[in-house]
Amino acid sequence: MKDKFLMAGISLMLILITIQSKAQQTDTIPVPRWEVGVDVLSLFDQNSLVPYSLFGRYLLNPTGDKKSHLRARIGFDGFSYLDTANHPNRLEHDSRAFAFSVMVGYQKEITSTDRSSLYFGSDLSFSRESSNKKWDIPGPFGVQGYEDYSHSKIGLHILAGYSYSLGSRIRISLESSLSVFFRREIFDQDVTFFASDNRLYEDSSASRIDSRINPFHQLLFTYKF
Repeated sequence: MKDKFLMAGISLMLILITIQSKAQQTDTIPVPRWEVGVDVLSLFDQNSLVPYSLFGRYLLNPTGDKKSHLRARIGFDGFSYLDTANHPNRLEHDSRAFAFSVMVGYQKEITSTDRSSLYFGSDLSFSRESSNKKWDIPGPFGVQGYEDYSHSKIGLHILAGYSYSLGSRIRISLESSLSVFFRREIFDQDVTFFASDNRLYEDSSASRIDSRINPFHQLLFTYKF
């Protein structure tokens, strides 16, 4: 009987030592420094940036009281439409569009708790969008020609954000922004309508500076590792 109590006592001590060792190992696990995720505003049709994107953050000071991050985002959007593929009884009408954007920036916490933080920062962005339409419909009521449009933007975004941790790895962040853009637009059109013998021709370009306050700049769902 005494041997049983002795063996039970030794087993209990080993279990406690193992638990303590595991707890110490857990305490020494480094703070996750990488964070990747997506902007889910496109699910609600509220996004002001291109919808298909990947967002990332890198923690610069894991032992600091107020965390700071480098951040980046890359995204794209586009479609291709061929009229004869969708409507076999019609002649050719092509339409294509493509967009991409790149953003890099920095953010720093203003205040934080164990699960949430309020931060500010800024992003510098470059984006380009282009579209092309072509008609080749012969006959007395036909149309022939093309339209090309493109615009490029360089933007500066001043950010304010709030993030909340859903567990140890998942974080959701809502950001608002004040954005200033330099925009360059190019439009080229040469279309002929045979029925009216009318030709529309235009070749133009323009540059301007825009500004915008965006309450819903990004709604980020990210994973830390």
